[in-house]
Amino acid sequence: MNVPSAADLGRFVSERGITVAWFTSGLFSVVVDFALDYLGSIRHLLTGGDVVSARHVRRVLDRHPGVTVIKQNRGVFDTMPLSLLSTQALTGLVRLAGAGLTAPRFRPNLLVDVPGGEFPEDAWVGRVLRVGGLRMRVDQRDQRCVMVTIDPVTLCRNPAVLRAIARERDARLGVYGTTVAPGRVAVGDPVELEP
Repeated sequence: MNVPSAADLGRFVSERGITVAWFTSGLFSVVVDFALDYLGSIRHLLTGGDVVSARHVRRVLDRHPGVTVIKQNRGVFDTMPLSLLSTQALTGLVRLAGAGLTAPRFRPNLLVDVPGGEFPEDAWVGRVLRVGGLRMRVDQRDQRCVMVTIDPVTLCRNPAVLRAIARERDARLGVYGTTVAPGRVAVGDPVELEP
């Protein structure tokens, strides 16, 4: 297995114009030491999980003054490592809320399209799901907060979104899970429940 270098990672960020990135504190220090010049496209750089070097933060801010560095203690997930939403659940919520909605508003790590009716992931709690090479245990339904009222592009608020989720879905939409076995996931990979 080829492990990318800090310079490889930096080039990846630069070539794709990535504007938001999250690095563990250890990776953050390595990237700053060996690939700082590649971080010019980033506007929000999140890091954490351990002690973050103030010297490395200062180097980022000095070299790229438009960057906001944010320290996260647990990572950028709410309560669980993985968040999954189905396109069917999104379609169902559009019907319930009477509003046009897109997946980024709900911040899923995985957006899946599966056969069946609305909100299929509700029935997956307690099961193991395979998405491409990833095996994920579905641990609980995802309880939603006020953040879903904010459109991530326009920043306009629509309280009807959370009201519909609270009223019709017990304030839950999508599911949280944990990794059983890591693996590569690609667009179009099959989604299967294990027996």
